[in-house]
Parts: sequence; C-alpha cells; structure tokens
Amino acid sequence: MLEDGQVIEGDLFIDCTGARALLIEQALHTGYEDWNHWLPSNRAVALQTEADGPAVPYTRAIAHEAGWHWKISLQHRIGCGIVFSDAHMSDDEATAKLLAENPSKPLRDPWIIPFRTGRRRKAGTRMWSRSGWRAASSSRWSPPAST
Repeated sequence: MLEDGQVIEGDLFIDCTGARALLIEQALHTGYEDWNHWLPSNRAVALQTEADGPAVPYTRAIAHEAGWHWKISLQHRIGCGIVFSDAHMSDDEATAKLLAENPSKPLRDPWIIPFRTGRRRKAGTRMWSRSGWRAASSSRWSPPAST
C-alpha cells in the first residue's frame, strides 16, 4: 500500500533500494540474518579506471590480509575494489592499497561502501532484493560485488 492508500497488486516485486531494503525489510519485515561472525567483511572501496588493455572474459578475485580485491574488465573501463573488515584495515589503508594495486588512471575518486554480510531470514516473499553482498558494481553501488 502506498502512502496515499493506493494498493499495487502484482506477482513479483523487486526491491532495488539496496541496503535500505524499503520493500523487503521496512514493508514486509522479513528480517536479516547477520553473517559477520562467518564473513567479517563489512566495507569496500571501489574505483573505476581506464582500461589497461583488451578486456578479459573473467573477474579476478585475489585474497589479501583483510579481505579480497576484485578487478573486472569492461569494454570501456575497469571496475575494481577491495572488500575488507574495518577491524583489520582502515578506509585510508584500503584506499591506498587499491590505488597502489591498480596503476591505471582513475576515472573518478575511490568511494567507500559500508555493508553487512548476511541474508534475509524469510525467503519466498515474492520479492527479489539487490541488498546483501551483490557483486560490487564499480559505479555507485549500495551493498554486496559486480562491476
């Protein structure tokens, strides 16, 4: 039901509000199971850079001391970032590490993405949500990583 009382009916609703989860959590109260004790990553720093050669048909995911680093070649640029735990690495350290490991010219400043690892408690609510850890898109991204 909308604020004006209008009811929208449908077979499937897609919640594209990211971590805010306006439909799946705030309206349907599905609950969230926190996985931080299993997967303690809770932040990412993302970056878009110029392409550094022909695009490769795979995503590189490399482990590091506080999480992992991704690099995704697109036709016109590279999307990359570092997923980490703020208990083990600061935002500044992660940003410096990301810039050092990606020497191509940045197309914009890196940005920090806070998130919570986990899943919705209630599945089958006829909803699909973009929140959680989706593949980290190196354009504005609100958590889980796709570029």
